[in-house]
Amino acid sequence: MNMPPASQPCLITTHGDLYENDKLSIRTCFESGNATIIRVVESEDVLEIQFAATPTEAPEASWFNFKVQVKQRTLMTKLRCVLHFYETQLGGHIGIGIKGFAPVYCTEAGNEWRRINNARSRHSESGLLLIEWELPTNEGEVQTALSYPYTSEDANTLLHNVAPRLKVEAIGVTGMGSAINRLYNQAKPKADQAALKPPGVYCLARQHASETPAAWVLDGFLREMVRRDDAPMTWAVPFVDVDGCRKGNPGKDSHPWDFNRAWGSKLYPQGLLRKYGSHPMRHEVKCIQYDMQRWVKQCNPLLVIDFHSPIVGDMSGMFLFLRKLTEDMLPDEQHRPFIDLIAAKLPKEFRSDKFVRSGQYPSRWSTARLGDFANDALNVPSITIETPYARSMVMTFSIENYQCAGKLIAESICDAIATSSE
Repeated sequence: MNMPPASQPCLITTHGDLYENDKLSIRTCFESGNATIIRVVESEDVLEIQFAATPTEAPEASWFNFKVQVKQRTLMTKLRCVLHFYETQLGGHIGIGIKGFAPVYCTEAGNEWRRINNARSRHSESGLLLIEWELPTNEGEVQTALSYPYTSEDANTLLHNVAPRLKVEAIGVTGMGSAINRLYNQAKPKADQAALKPPGVYCLARQHASETPAAWVLDGFLREMVRRDDAPMTWAVPFVDVDGCRKGNPGKDSHPWDFNRAWGSKLYPQGLLRKYGSHPMRHEVKCIQYDMQRWVKQCNPLLVIDFHSPIVGDMSGMFLFLRKLTEDMLPDEQHRPFIDLIAAKLPKEFRSDKFVRSGQYPSRWSTARLGDFANDALNVPSITIETPYARSMVMTFSIENYQCAGKLIAESICDAIATSSE
């Protein structure tokens, strides 16, 4: 492909396999790939990739994920990434700091994801905030991303590791012809309760495609649920926005309709139809709504859990959103047993000091969310679990930390169920 001179800006940026010359190649043509190259600056000892997160199909930018292959290098060659427009990423603003920002990388030789804890900021001559970090050049192709990616390969690894206790079933297809898959266990009631339906939990992740930490928490949650003999009947959709996850979209407020604002339904009481809408505004949501109705018929439905991540630089720690709180802004009796046990189980360094929050906050959308559908259409309690992309106030999250959080949440749910049945 014809490229501008290496030291000059790309006046017309390219997408897909973004950049290639005799020294390096940069590509995003893989599952969850995302970046726009601003320019590549080459000097005697530094290859500098200046890039931005692409707001594909959304008014917000957040996610980046690309691979770099250095073809020619010397012992002095440094590979430097420089992120532009951090202020315009989800939750950003002019004057924002970068304490909550810690991207990740994985090399061909190392084959495991690692945090970058030494990213540093500087400003351009006109005051533009730039964030930069170095990547190794001696370990083959290197990949860098906002946070740990979670792809279909990771979901397949989960299924392989816990087979045959976790199964997969397609519950619909997307606009681009991808299957919407639901994972499920085979939980059954205890022998002395054979005539009763088993308790049930329904989980979702990636309503916003870029929120990969949430997927890792769900991964740990499911691993624990299939390990336990006392686990409830657990159904989970790990990729709600399947197409967006595949394409590397940010997902928040995505066009034409945010997935978590698309939960209209004819199942709402008549008085709420005008407020929430009588039809879902995403086909994927329609498929999941029908699946949740199947779930309700096969179990004693106890809880719906929606796994999310907050704004990009948030470092308050994990916290919960509820669509309904009491007048005192506290969880009601339906939600409190689950929330109290989750708060007690999660290590303090994982959690935000303000652990329970209201989901009623200003948005581009006034339409129904998953929590509304669960609470008001299915009459099932619902919680949203928010997990940072990188840090709490006192720690930086690893994949193992995210999975541990999921495990502890699963333990909390099982403990709550056991306590309620005593």
